[in-house]
Parts: sequence; structure tokens; C-alpha cells
Amino acid sequence: MSEIEIGKTVSLQYVVKLDDGIVIDQSDAENPLVFTIGDPNIIPGMVEAVVGMKEGEKKSFSVTPENAYGAKDPNFIRELPRNLFPDDMDIKVDDQLAAINKEGQEIPFCVVETNETMILADFNHPLAGKTLHFDIEIVEVTESAL
Repeated sequence: MSEIEIGKTVSLQYVVKLDDGIVIDQSDAENPLVFTIGDPNIIPGMVEAVVGMKEGEKKSFSVTPENAYGAKDPNFIRELPRNLFPDDMDIKVDDQLAAINKEGQEIPFCVVETNETMILADFNHPLAGKTLHFDIEIVEVTESAL
């Protein structure tokens, strides 16, 4: 049975919860999460937790913000003039919106506060500052096709 190590491709079932026990993401039985160990798009805490595991193993673990989406950065909270938005747009606290940067890329943000002259926008990742609690089961470990 193959052990998970850098460069191997892993297929796993997972459930992710926050501290309050609310499930924020999970795989479905037909479509497990598949990734290669070393892929920079996978949070470091997930990689650290699965290295050394084998097919069929189950594990529960927690990933701190530093090993997931980082701490909330107060520099990513900005005041935006209300006149940048359409007059008829009903903007409320907790709305998820997006700004467009100079390169034309969408940058998502969450509305923290709003009034007639400004919108306080939080550009942090929605999971920044959160500890993630995982329950996983390794379905398959294979050599990477890369």
C-alpha cells in the first residue's frame, strides 16, 4: 500500500467544519478531492496532515489560520466611496461583492459596514483567521502524472 509523500497524487473524502461545528465544505461520495502533494493551491496544513498516511486510513485534525488562509489582515479592510456603486444598488452588511483591479481581475470582498457615503469592505479571504477542522479518509494514493 502506497504511503503519501511529496509528488504523489491523493484522492480523499473530507468534511471541513469551523469551531462552532458548522460544515463549510465537503466532498461527495462520487467526487473525492484529488490533488498532488506539493500543489501550492492546497493549504499547507492539509498537506502536513496527510503526508505519511495510506489508502483507507481515516484522520481528524485541525488546521490553524497560519497553516490555512492566514490571519485576518487589518490592511485588507478598506473604505470605498459609496459613489463607486450604482445608486440603485441595495448594499447590505455581509453582502459578498467584487471589485475590479487595474488588470481587470475580480477581487472579492465582504461588506462590513455601509452608510450613505462609504462602504467598509473586507478583502481578506472569507476563511482568514479561522481554524479549520477536518475529517478525512484516504481513498487512493498514486504516482503523479506530472
